[in-house]
Amino acid sequence: MTDFPRRSFVVSCVTLSMSALILSSAALYNRYPLIFYDTFTYLADGEQFVRRRWLWNAKVGWPANGRPVYYGVAIWPLRLDWSLWPVVFVQALLVGHLIQLTLRCMDVALPSVGFVLFVAALTLLTPVSWHVSHIMPDIFAAVLILAMYLLGYCRDRMRRWELFHLMVLATSAIGKRPCHNDHLVAGQNLGNSAIAAFHKYAFYGTLDCPGVRFRCYALFGSGSIGFG
Repeated sequence: MTDFPRRSFVVSCVTLSMSALILSSAALYNRYPLIFYDTFTYLADGEQFVRRRWLWNAKVGWPANGRPVYYGVAIWPLRLDWSLWPVVFVQALLVGHLIQLTLRCMDVALPSVGFVLFVAALTLLTPVSWHVSHIMPDIFAAVLILAMYLLGYCRDRMRRWELFHLMVLATSAIGKRPCHNDHLVAGQNLGNSAIAAFHKYAFYGTLDCPGVRFRCYALFGSGSIGFG
């Protein structure tokens, strides 16, 4: 009896790891994580902030490039002197786990093989792998949308550690991405969905009704578009 939960945990870890490799396929095809001009700014600002604030190195100045330092600080423990691969794999694991939670919230039950195939289809049909493979915080725009959706509609289906994980992820995603139009659209969608959910819950006593379900699927769709 004790072997079944352990075996299920191992299967879940293997499934998530395989999905992370698929989500990292753009970087694997490139044989190195994708680099943009702003990547070096995030890396430099993160290291500069850590050395100044946490390592008390007074000889290092404060970051002055105008970019949020949160992404650079978050990936600072992951970056190696010779490689940035850990950053890509951690981003892929976060996105893969978020997709798992979203499908579970929407009552889409997929076996391990089915989930891996779903992630493969998502990788082929959307630019999610492109953004996951970049050493850039752009992927966290879609992460923010899906995390807020899960926190808003699926709290009763989440474990405590999953709720904590989502709150940390959503909070950090807000700081990692500068405020662009996609965040304004996401905020508007979240606000409209919350208002609709409140009225439906007050009238029906439940969120399980067609209007709210339609807005949930629309919000999930906006998160998928956000991957692009």
